[in-house]
Amino acid sequence: MNIDNLPVDNLYKFIALSGLVLTLFSFFYVEPLLREQSVEIAKLNAEVGFYKSKNPEEIKSTYTIEKQVEIEIRIAELKERNLQIKELNSDAKTFLYFGGFLMLLGFNLWYLLVQRPKDKILKNEAKNNP
Repeated sequence: MNIDNLPVDNLYKFIALSGLVLTLFSFFYVEPLLREQSVEIAKLNAEVGFYKSKNPEEIKSTYTIEKQVEIEIRIAELKERNLQIKELNSDAKTFLYFGGFLMLLGFNLWYLLVQRPKDKILKNEAKNNP
């Protein structure tokens, strides 16, 4: 479909289509991004869990200072990723709910305020012109 041919001849259809775009955006862009982030977090969780299961003294004696710093960086990275995924999840819900609301509002207003009167006019014209 060409963008020039979108049915935005009135405000209500525009609101409805905007809501539809936001809803689809949350499903087809944000949700896969959330899944990808979840996989990354699971990998980091496994790695950090392995190091946390060891005794701190064992870590100090077994690993070099560089490796210990790397472990701490991984733990900080895991915490940061967890915060990012919470924000992304919140954004996805916002897009979904707001888009759904706009879509329902726009389609309902369009039907009630535009389409119904047009249908009544057509029905009356059909009665008057046999």
